[in-house]
Amino acid sequence: MSEAGVQIRVGGGAGYGSNQTVVRCRTGSFEWRYARQGSPQYHAGSAFARDWERSGITLPSALMGGASIGGGGGWKGLPDERVMALDRVLTTTKALGGPITRRLVAYCVEGLTPKEIARTYGDVITPNAMANILDCDLLELVRVVQ
Repeated sequence: MSEAGVQIRVGGGAGYGSNQTVVRCRTGSFEWRYARQGSPQYHAGSAFARDWERSGITLPSALMGGASIGGGGGWKGLPDERVMALDRVLTTTKALGGPITRRLVAYCVEGLTPKEIARTYGDVITPNAMANILDCDLLELVRVVQ
């Protein structure tokens, strides 16, 4: 899969001095499709990915299967930021449900394309249909996080 440069606006609107930044991303990925628009889907998906990474969850099954979230290495408890991110992820995951969460993790966190995600469903879903499903999933994420 090829990489592309996508121009995104960083900063606020009028009066805030917005800057253009080039982000390298794979063609068809979440950033490639939504970053140029600066849409609510992009901001919600990016925040979801940041929370997922900050919470320290490496696999979606960690939430679904009751795996231990605490790590080794001498930590006594969890850092506050990680606990807050984990709480946001758990709340969002509960509101969205398992299938939507798995698709959003694959798309926003892991960086898979709709074509790659559609392949996991066999021949049942086409890449174009998966792109529409992911757009609906992101709209649901926007609704949940507001």
